[in-house]
Amino acid sequence: MIDTVLAEVDWIARRETYRRRVERFLAPHLQRAHAGEAHSVWDFRFRHYSLRPRQLRVWHPGFGTLLDGGDSAAARRYLGRTGYGAHPAGVTVTAEYLRARVDTMRFIADVAVG
Repeated sequence: MIDTVLAEVDWIARRETYRRRVERFLAPHLQRAHAGEAHSVWDFRFRHYSLRPRQLRVWHPGFGTLLDGGDSAAARRYLGRTGYGAHPAGVTVTAEYLRARVDTMRFIADVAVG
């Protein structure tokens, strides 16, 4: 189900805004790690949980959003990512991927809500 269609210029702008925010967020941690300085909270966050800085750097539009410009190199990069598929009008997260991950998403939502 497609709820939102983002023109290529719009989704690329959103992706770049997200990338800049994430880089600012990660910069102190990466600088400390490069210098060999420990930080108990940040080190725990990236060692204990399976989420890595490189994963945080990837912007995802979310289920129900179509990335227009499916013929462009930028859109085609998403086709190589888990869960994305071609759509006649662009690229989107597939319903099959969502169905396969529904239990994980419910768990995350329960944890987030408390």
